[in-house]
Amino acid sequence: MVNRDLKFEEVIDTLTSDIIKTGIWKNKNFRRYDIKINVPKIYSGKKHFVNESIESIRKIWLELGFKEMTGNLIDTSFWNFDALFVPQDHPARDLQDT
Repeated sequence: MVNRDLKFEEVIDTLTSDIIKTGIWKNKNFRRYDIKINVPKIYSGKKHFVNESIESIRKIWLELGFKEMTGNLIDTSFWNFDALFVPQDHPARDLQDT
């Protein structure tokens, strides 16, 4: 038989809210973490195929020399008609046509 003095130390490997609330952790040791251990790779989600398609089409058009513009999708009647000198009684100004 081996005659050694073996010490038994209580080690905490899972920290729970009860351990924190009661203060048990103050008298215990924590398990050491090996950061060099081989862990499985986590493959996160990927982009939706529609978003990928939009980005590839955008890239193609930009490479062709087009510019991407941002702005309002809906303009006021001033910019649609008054700034273009469309008369007030023009049929294009009817509510169903605008």
